[in-house]
Amino acid sequence: MPELEKLLSRFEEICKSPKNQLSQALAGGRKVVGVMPYFCPEELIYAAGMLPMGLWGSRRQAAESKRYFPAFICSILHTVLEMGLRGELDALSAIMVPISCDSLKGMGANWQYGVKGVPVINVAYAQNRKTAAGAEFTASQLKKIKAQLEGIAGREITDADIASAVEVYNSNREALLEFTAEAARHPELVSPAGRCAVIKSGYFMDRAEHTALVRALTAARAA
Repeated sequence: MPELEKLLSRFEEICKSPKNQLSQALAGGRKVVGVMPYFCPEELIYAAGMLPMGLWGSRRQAAESKRYFPAFICSILHTVLEMGLRGELDALSAIMVPISCDSLKGMGANWQYGVKGVPVINVAYAQNRKTAAGAEFTASQLKKIKAQLEGIAGREITDADIASAVEVYNSNREALLEFTAEAARHPELVSPAGRCAVIKSGYFMDRAEHTALVRALTAARAA
């Protein structure tokens, strides 16, 4: 039981202080790309040797961002842009923004205009990817993103790099599915808040390291 509590505390600590994870990555000489929710091709960032790090806003009063967005725009966009405008995300090598809602459609342009020194990578998918045209468009966008990331990383992203990154992320998904299934069988051992911390922490750390921690937690829960 102590091991279970120790691991859960570790996940909670990571969620509460993502800036510590950013500092550790930078200290290790690794470039970091901020990723807004949802559906960004994090595997391509990982394949380039960089660390994808989730940007989920912060608890603060937005002020500067209201010069770019109306007050009713969701708090994630407001607070992420606020942090960018205040220079709190200058350590990022880039920010990736999916164009998946009306509000996010304007995020990239607002960021590019207001935040200097941190380039933005827009992510667009075809709404219908089952047609030949939709598949072709989506492939063209991913190739464009790959080229942008290669320029930032200063290296080529090979097919082997991508295959390795996909394997890392798929292993992480499998570990999380196993964990959530086990946690649901014994809710008295892992609270909903604890499960949230386990899943959310993956957005702020290397997915291979996260997978190892999740599997250790699942084993501790079983014991």
